[in-house]
This record gives sequence, C-alpha cells and structure tokens, in this order.
Amino acid sequence: MTVSWDGSGNDYAQGNFYLGVGDECEGWLERDVYSNGSWSGWFVESGIHSLSPIHQSTDPSWDGTNYLARACVGDSTPSGSHSCGASC
Repeated sequence: MTVSWDGSGNDYAQGNFYLGVGDECEGWLERDVYSNGSWSGWFVESGIHSLSPIHQSTDPSWDGTNYLARACVGDSTPSGSHSCGASC
C-alpha cells in the first residue's frame, strides 16, 4: 500500500498490487472510520480489481485523521478467502 501526502495536510492511501506469472486473484482497498468514540469496522473503499501478472492500483483514497486504510488481496471478493496488510 502506498501512503502519500499532497503537501496541504491531506493524506491518501492507495492499494498497489504486483503479481508474478501464473498468479491470479483480486485486490481492493478497505477503510475503517473512527467516529463517536469507536471504530466503524472495515468496509471496501475501492473498486475490486481483477489481477493478473501485471501491476495494478486502486484510485487514491483520502486517509486523514480518524481514518485507517489497508490493502487486501485474495482468491475472490471480500466475502471469500483473502488477506489484508497492515493498516495506516
């Protein structure tokens, strides 16, 4: 996952996926929001990208105060078998 800053105090997160030859899966970006004293729970923030042996990325997603983002990759959509990286 790439985390960037636009120089104006705005943070952005973006899922970046690199797969080897013969690998096929899907990737997406998830979000969690802190509001009223608790976290909302992870939900899909980006489109779900069908991946093949190339580099693909989600669109950048705002990731400022009270927001977390994580990149996920798996055999199927978020309801199937998948794994998510560290959040930031």
